Amino acid sequence: KLTKMENISSGFYDNPQNKDLEKRTRDLLSKREIDFTQIFNEAQNLTISDASRKPSHYKQRNFMAENMYGNMIGLLFDNYPDYLRRDKHKRPFVKFEHDIRIYLKKLTPKSYLPSNIETDYVKKLKCQELFTPESSRINVLFAGYVLKEDDWFIPFEECCISYLNRFFIDQAAWTIDLKEFKKQAIIFTPTIITENNENLVTVSPIVIPKTSEK
Repeated sequence: KLTKMENISSGFYDNPQNKDLEKRTRDLLSKREIDFTQIFNEAQNLTISDASRKPSHYKQRNFMAENMYGNMIGLLFDNYPDYLRRDKHKRPFVKFEHDIRIYLKKLTPKSYLPSNIETDYVKKLKCQELFTPESSRINVLFAGYVLKEDDWFIPFEECCISYLNRFFIDQAAWTIDLKEFKKQAIIFTPTIITENNENLVTVSPIVIPKTSEK
């Protein structure tokens, strides 16, 4: 017998709009050239490489996760810059469609929730309470990886997209396995600059278009 909350959740999942979003997302994953799985795998390789070049006292508690996030965004910008945008709080996201945005996150095992510091804005993202200035709903998805046994050196076995809403706060309403949508794309990675390199490299700041929402 279902609990009251399970009944509510099941009813929401049966809502055609919810299923339509999942179907639309699958269709877009098939059509778009972005290979999220490759981005995550290459970002993991870069993160491990970055960590190997620094002694332990340079690597504080969130070093690997923060470095991984920076590598994911950097690879997206280098390979798919036309898809990258910033929200009003300067968080980068993938503009997958006019009403679908995807944030890249580390996901929790089994529940596939994004690892976030809870703020009012994060709650709006999770509860699907984001709207354009014209009051059109913005569908928020999270694409990410699951860290096995909290070990960064184990290749990612799960890379997926998860969808949450106000009825599904503690568990994703649905997920999509991103390995089903692998592409034959070549991912460009940054050139590693060593201390012995005598050439001075000047890097221009990355400019990511900003969006507006309420």
